[in-house]
Amino acid sequence: MKLKRIPDDFQVAEQIALEATGGPIALYQLTKQSLGTREALDAIARRWNLPRRAVAFAGLKDRHALTRQFVTIEGGPRRGMGQTNLELEYVGQTPRHIHASASAYSRW
Repeated sequence: MKLKRIPDDFQVAEQIALEATGGPIALYQLTKQSLGTREALDAIARRWNLPRRAVAFAGLKDRHALTRQFVTIEGGPRRGMGQTNLELEYVGQTPRHIHASASAYSRW
């Protein structure tokens, strides 16, 4: 018996302790499906013509799942974006980049 057959069968939502209280770093929620975290972030950096080092994340998420995670972008625009297999929602500005110590995981 296969329990996980399609990405919607396995869903993960990241919870973080980083709040959008203002600051120089843009905070986003990334929703992706059938796409690795690094691939998604590379696509975002290319689309917005940003250096890859400007983008930070707390951890890698399964490419074969529907996942929601947070990312920060130094100099990131105050808007979201969408393209095949990913959606990036602008949350607000924060004083620092996200780091693995700021995250906890939950299934939805």
